Amino acid sequence: MHIGERIRHRRIELNMTQRQVARLAGISVTFLSDIERGRSNPSLENTLKLGKALELPIAEVMDQSEPDKVLEKKSPYEILDPYLNDFNLWPDEDKQDVIKFLEYKRSSLKKKKKK
Repeated sequence: MHIGERIRHRRIELNMTQRQVARLAGISVTFLSDIERGRSNPSLENTLKLGKALELPIAEVMDQSEPDKVLEKKSPYEILDPYLNDFNLWPDEDKQDVIKFLEYKRSSLKKKKKK
């Protein structure tokens, strides 16, 4: 299930319209629709906002069952560098969300390795 499907599923689960979610997340309804249909991918910042709007932990919003082929071709530094350059500009709450997500993913990986 891609990120848009998870967002759509949660929105429907909460009985919310696209307009309501878009307003809470500070994005356009058109952009949200494109995300839900898999036509657009939200930035990390917008993913955080959507997670908050949908009361969904960021780890669940971003969880992928299939590896992204683009990510396999890049080093972790190449992938994260654009985000880390702006990290100091983010609100503290968003920084904490990202840190919690990374801690969750690291913990999940450690648990998988123990099995």
